[in-house]
Amino acid sequence: HTASTSQPTLPTRHTPAPSAPSSPSSPAPSPTTTVTSLIDRLVLISDPDFCADFLLTFRSFLAPLDLLAHLEQRFRADARSDDGKRVRLRVLNTLKTWVARCDRDFAEDGELADAALAFIRGPLRTDLGGVPVDRLEAALVKRAEGKADRRRTLVFAKPPPRTLVPDTRGRDPRTGAPVPLTYRDLPPVELARQLTLLEHDLFRRIRPHELIGQAWTKKDKDVRAANVLAMVRRFNATSQWVAATVLAEPTPKARAKAISYFLETAVACRDLNNFNGIMEILAGVDNSALYRLKHTWPLVSNKLAAVREEYRNLMASSGSYKSPREVLHACSPPCIPYLGMYLTDLTVIEDGCK
Repeated sequence: HTASTSQPTLPTRHTPAPSAPSSPSSPAPSPTTTVTSLIDRLVLISDPDFCADFLLTFRSFLAPLDLLAHLEQRFRADARSDDGKRVRLRVLNTLKTWVARCDRDFAEDGELADAALAFIRGPLRTDLGGVPVDRLEAALVKRAEGKADRRRTLVFAKPPPRTLVPDTRGRDPRTGAPVPLTYRDLPPVELARQLTLLEHDLFRRIRPHELIGQAWTKKDKDVRAANVLAMVRRFNATSQWVAATVLAEPTPKARAKAISYFLETAVACRDLNNFNGIMEILAGVDNSALYRLKHTWPLVSNKLAAVREEYRNLMASSGSYKSPREVLHACSPPCIPYLGMYLTDLTVIEDGCK
């Protein structure tokens, strides 16, 4: 054979060859493999930030009972490995963080709480024992019974309004049955208080994972974002009740009185820092059916008409809710923000990342 006299041209810079297109038959990563990798990262590497993020988001791909099963599996699998003690301690720490950060998981799911207690009283106590396991068990029992000490004390800038109990309206002379109370029997301040108590209870039930991935819009929203939906439905029901109550009055004068009553309730909600309540009432009195009551609105006092305009500006969505954000940040807690503002923020963030 005769050697070629021409020399190959060598590139002066390494140029990677174009990658071959992936075969259509190449298997996609298994969801199980992905979950296993995340669990490995959770128990093999000490990373508190990753642990916190994982506990916030894992429900989007893993049920709480399945997470507990994965942790128990890793705990047992590493029992005889060289770094088994370290892994088992990290499983313990992960469970401690889970119980501390997500206590409602165990308070609202008896099956999960029972399984976690069985894990603690079985393998954890047998292999590790000691004070940390005892404390974890005590904390879990408290949370499972709904007795967790959150160490939160609500401090009010001023005393809450005095409770105003409406007088009974007697009995129907014909039937002897108690005459039912109407909204007119309840002072606006007391209605605002009751709205605030109800909405505060709903608002504080919302859990962080319900706000991830627009869970409140998905097919399984009643499972993934039950408390968000409860708050939204409460808002809609209240605003519709306000509108229906005004429209049920027979005369323009009576309708004007009803509108005035609800605007006074909005003022009381503002005093209680219930911004969600203000928005509910505004949504009711700004209902299109009420907007067309041309003989009613002139009968509303100028003072309350000014209140309506002031609160519309206060809760305006312009400038990405600039005004309500400023007022909310300046107020002294506790308070109830307008939930729709945050749902809008989260929707924009999610859609912008697609």
